[in-house]
Amino acid sequence: MLAGVLMGTYGEIKAETPPAGSFIIEVDKNEVFYGFNRVFPRNIDMRKVDRIVNLAHKDQNTLVRIVAHTDNVGSPEVNERVSRKRANILKSYVIRSGIPASRIETSWYGENDPINSNANPSERSANRRATIQLIKKTSQNNFIQVAESRPTSIQAESFVYAKPASPVRYTRSVDIGPPPEFNVPNVDGVVNKPSTRTVTIRSTQAAPAPVQEARVVVEKKVEVKMVTLAFIDEATGNPIDGEIDIQTKDGKKSLQSENGEIKIPLADLEPGSADVYAYGYFHSSEKIHLVPGKQLIKLKPVEAGNKIKLKNIFFVSGKSTLKAESTESLDKLLKSLETNSDVKIEIGGHINVPFTRPEDITDKQQQLSVKRAKAVFDYLVENGIDMGRLKYKGYGNSEMVYPQALTDHQKAMNRRVEIKVLGE
Repeated sequence: MLAGVLMGTYGEIKAETPPAGSFIIEVDKNEVFYGFNRVFPRNIDMRKVDRIVNLAHKDQNTLVRIVAHTDNVGSPEVNERVSRKRANILKSYVIRSGIPASRIETSWYGENDPINSNANPSERSANRRATIQLIKKTSQNNFIQVAESRPTSIQAESFVYAKPASPVRYTRSVDIGPPPEFNVPNVDGVVNKPSTRTVTIRSTQAAPAPVQEARVVVEKKVEVKMVTLAFIDEATGNPIDGEIDIQTKDGKKSLQSENGEIKIPLADLEPGSADVYAYGYFHSSEKIHLVPGKQLIKLKPVEAGNKIKLKNIFFVSGKSTLKAESTESLDKLLKSLETNSDVKIEIGGHINVPFTRPEDITDKQQQLSVKRAKAVFDYLVENGIDMGRLKYKGYGNSEMVYPQALTDHQKAMNRRVEIKVLGE
């Protein structure tokens, strides 16, 4: 087997040939971990995913491979579903980060491929994981050409290097230039910016001369202003742990709270709204104020009988055909239902027919409210939600917010799709 290693400040890059079939070069690899019964990785681990995404953008010939696992708590069937959701949520995040689905491979194993025995909480925690790899597939000839090369220098981001496997005979450090810009806040509100990157080449050939390994990382400390986003239950005020999709200068990021809070450098944020998801709560879209300090985000509990109006759901006039601009809002509902995988809902369709008693509307008008609710139902089922969790109903004009609507705003409030939580 041919193999080699390129060690760097940001991890190691390996290349190896499998014994048969296609030849794969592993460019990078990371693991993310999950809380018990959670399908979103820990916030701190999302930086590992971002690293893979950044490398994938720089090399269009790479593939992202995602493999998800669980511990052994619960039934095998449930654990398989949880691992599938973990893989698909990571896949969705990578797609939202600009990598096309055609360059992503996913698989899930439930509890069937543990790295520990699940004998105690620490071992079970290590088994709740997902591996995210950046790989290249190549021919044997190309692999051997790479393996037989002996570079005298390495350019920044030249992350494919291989040598015949044998004991390492010398090492050499090479400066590969400044790292990409990034901010990593610590608890004191300080960001560390490494100003150089070094890598260590491990070669299987004899050193031409005595070589001394060295690695230098210079840290610059810069005071930054922080924005703290605090998630709370709107009824009790208690802190909630959840996930937020938020726009930053590096693109859209998915961050998870710790102890109900997320701290973000103000300089990293872009104007706009953010989307919040938490187990046991409805999805919420919130405008983020670009000022230092704490901003409270109140979430409504998912309880039987509670309702929310779906925002930005648009239909072709007089029809039940969803417009393309509805997709973003529907995808947010989809993610909320994936987060709350045990919740059952009713999708209610409502139309605007003011100054008319419900029993006096036409059958066509009544059926329009039914068909619009079913259009949302169909979208969710087509995207993986079990239809056993869903019901739909048309309410006609029987629950108009403004029975005597005159303004465009009032008419729009009457013409809506609502989600209601169902009991067991």
